Amino acid sequence: MRMLFDSAISEFADGSIDLLHVDGCHEYAAVKQDYEMWKPKISDRGVILFHDIEVLADGFGVYQYWREVRDQYPSFSFKHGNGLGILLVGKDVPEELLILSRDAVECEKFKAIHEALGGRFFYRAKAKYWQTEHKNLGSRLCNAQLEIERLNDTHAPAVQMGQPSWTRRLIDKIT
Repeated sequence: MRMLFDSAISEFADGSIDLLHVDGCHEYAAVKQDYEMWKPKISDRGVILFHDIEVLADGFGVYQYWREVRDQYPSFSFKHGNGLGILLVGKDVPEELLILSRDAVECEKFKAIHEALGGRFFYRAKAKYWQTEHKNLGSRLCNAQLEIERLNDTHAPAVQMGQPSWTRRLIDKIT
């Protein structure tokens, strides 16, 4: 659904959402409003994701709100990719998620695997971007070289006409 959070809320019944991803406006008040407004819509299996919990830049309040709510329910978080907080708010959350919120060793293993997979995806995407950028720069360089040759062909005879022979030799050495 392509609409603002405030407009979309009437489309969902209370207790009908299993997974809510809070990633709209990153200001503290907006994150708090989204959470409080949507919390009644969360099902008994409900999980709420908060994106950008590790971003401490001006205007970002997600990290601050995350610190307030993370101890109210079982939770765990990822630090990579600007951070992702996972808040297990439902009464009947899958046991596999509850284990991650209670068992630090298992949670660290889980996070390490997902961070590695995320990093692999990120670096593949970055490599593809740079390959495309390299191809584009190569094409632009080729076009620039062709334009230089065209300009030389167009203007070199006019420059050479009427010049002393030593000037023509100098121009020939440069070009």
